[in-house]
Amino acid sequence: MNRLTTACVAALVLYALAMRPAAQTVYPTGTTIYDPDKSWNGFTVLSPLGTQAVLVIDMNGAVVKRWDGFNNSAGGPARVLPGGIVMSASGARPPHQESLELTRRDFDGKELWKFSRSEWQHADPHAYRSYAAEGG
Repeated sequence: MNRLTTACVAALVLYALAMRPAAQTVYPTGTTIYDPDKSWNGFTVLSPLGTQAVLVIDMNGAVVKRWDGFNNSAGGPARVLPGGIVMSASGARPPHQESLELTRRDFDGKELWKFSRSEWQHADPHAYRSYAAEGG
């Protein structure tokens, strides 16, 4: 009987521990804990799907730079290059997901370069056959 009592008490203790509230595991959007002494300082580049903008946020979650006029539904995330130049997909073709062009802009938003070609690009079939023959 002593063994049964011990097992019941242990089961009740484990049940009570399992029912207590746990620490929060899902946090709201944004920076939740930023301790400058324990983390690297920096910026994060975002391409949110709900906007046509590229955002740069600091470690506190504040927007420090915003470029408008990009298509964030396709083409991958935006890249910020040295000198504050941003490169991302732009131009939409609804209802298709792909974008129409790749654009590079300076820090002020002025367009520096654009690749816009909506024609098919065909690979050389002979080059593919030689690559496949080599075991590629």
